Amino acid sequence: MGVLQSVGQAAGDLASNIADTAASAVKTSAQQIAKTPLDILEELLGSAPASDSSSEKKSSEEQGQSQANMQAVQQKMKDDEEFQKTEHVRLLKQVNDQSQAYYEQKKQVEAQKKAQVVQQEQQKRFEIEQIKKSKKEQMAVQMAKDSANAEKRVGAG
Repeated sequence: MGVLQSVGQAAGDLASNIADTAASAVKTSAQQIAKTPLDILEELLGSAPASDSSSEKKSSEEQGQSQANMQAVQQKMKDDEEFQKTEHVRLLKQVNDQSQAYYEQKKQVEAQKKAQVVQQEQQKRFEIEQIKKSKKEQMAVQMAKDSANAEKRVGAG
């Protein structure tokens, strides 16, 4: 059960990391996208006049940052996926190894139990034979006593 819990926990942690990374990337991209329309609106209203070159710089910088963020997110997702596959294979191997060890141990325990049952049966047979021998000996002794008593009675008369 511990292995299955470990697998579940690792999968949950991985899913949480992926979700956190994706949420962070979406938030960052949304913030960058939100800035550009605001800047355009301010230019149209005249409250913050900006030169064309600075606007183009901002736009190209934002696009560069957005692309860099997307590449970082994609790389992070790729790394997470590779880690997840590697971890899945490792945990699956661990489960298989433990299962095999369990079945081997189970076979050994069953073999020991079977040998113990056979030994107990042999012990019972031996005891029965000993009781039979003892009874025969007791009967022989009793018959000898009875015949001796019978001879005494016959001899006395």
